[in-house]
Amino acid sequence: MASEEDAAEAQTITWEEVEGAFQYRMVIRDDTIGKITNKDVLDGTRYDFRWAERDSGHKIRYRTQYRLDMDGEWIDMNEYEYIHPPGSSVLRTVVGMTFSSDRGENISISETGFRKFSLTKMIQLDEEFSIRDEGL
Repeated sequence: MASEEDAAEAQTITWEEVEGAFQYRMVIRDDTIGKITNKDVLDGTRYDFRWAERDSGHKIRYRTQYRLDMDGEWIDMNEYEYIHPPGSSVLRTVVGMTFSSDRGENISISETGFRKFSLTKMIQLDEEFSIRDEGL
């Protein structure tokens, strides 16, 4: 049985059922080492990705596949998408910036100690990077 800590480290990935699909497969790729690390066969439309088994500094992507029968070819459902560690943002993952609190309420992003962006700007940039990230 998984502990509460393990549950907090898991990110659940779900997808729509494909009519006629016999099985699904989750393909996990670690871009930092340049290899596919998992090809997990599933009977349902849910996958629990556990960061406790990974280096959260690595860039990890996933792709979902399905097949129509036991001996059938695997068919891609989507392009590879990044999985971001819990508590991270796209900016911190992609750009490597750090976050700090300012007077309790305001948060800024800094790079080597210099203030760069307000929380509002950070959210705007995070959304912009997320949209660009989908195009990879």
